[in-house]
Amino acid sequence: MKTNAKGSDFLIGAIDHHDWADVCCWHRSALRTGFTGQVVILCYEHMTEQAIARIRAEGIQVLRATSNRGVNEDRFRDVAEFVKTLNPEDRIMMCDVRDVAFQVSIHQVLDRLLADKPLACASEGMAYSSSEWNLNNVRSNFPDMMDEIGPMEIYCAGAIAGRAGRFAPFCRAIWEQSIQAKSFNGDQIAMNLVMRTPEFAKDVNCLAADNTLICHHGSPGAAAHMKVEKKALVSLKGERVGVFHQYTRNPSVRRGTLMLHGCLLSFYGGKLITAIRRKLGMQPDWIPYWITTPASTPQTQNA
Repeated sequence: MKTNAKGSDFLIGAIDHHDWADVCCWHRSALRTGFTGQVVILCYEHMTEQAIARIRAEGIQVLRATSNRGVNEDRFRDVAEFVKTLNPEDRIMMCDVRDVAFQVSIHQVLDRLLADKPLACASEGMAYSSSEWNLNNVRSNFPDMMDEIGPMEIYCAGAIAGRAGRFAPFCRAIWEQSIQAKSFNGDQIAMNLVMRTPEFAKDVNCLAADNTLICHHGSPGAAAHMKVEKKALVSLKGERVGVFHQYTRNPSVRRGTLMLHGCLLSFYGGKLITAIRRKLGMQPDWIPYWITTPASTPQTQNA
């Protein structure tokens, strides 16, 4: 396992209703770019035993978990409990699984993200008040805080990092805030509130939307600073982005990313097998949002 000066590196994700096809690019791109730390996936109750066995076969540590509200919120509770067992100086990259690909070694990304502060997250390049979907999300979840949250710059919960000693309480605080939400998808708003509290504000490396370590490409504010070139996401100056989040929003970009990391057959072959299993009644009847939703429509199907 790759270790930094004082600890080890971990890549952590959380999934429910998914199969190996949804994991393959996340995992393979991490390995292909040089990650040698421990990969950990929280698998919630709607995962099939076949999918879990396939994940374990790749050497991934599986943590079984049960969700009370939804994976988006409860992953923070469960990641916090796992991270509490680690060395305080261990480093964590916590990402969505289905729509994240790595283009630079996670170790190198963590070196830069956590050089000066123990927590890190990246902006979507816009405020809640300038995004109707996000504003409606605030209205549905925290209606009494509209005036406070509206002007806030949005930092995305789909790819965050930290040193274990501060990351565990950070995740726990996000979960505790998220379960106060009145509806679904309160996790990201909760993170934006928690990261601005006196307890954590000085500990967070807040990356601007034009950074090249983490890009939430589904946000117009972040995408404006990037371009897809030779199947890779790069800055306008041509520097490859470390963590490419939301590559699934555009079908052609998704295909290119899968091809770049050698996952095209694994993905489409896996989806074909899943479709056959569903037809035979052997698979939960669930369809990923990108099959039924236009790529331009904002969604937050985390993990």
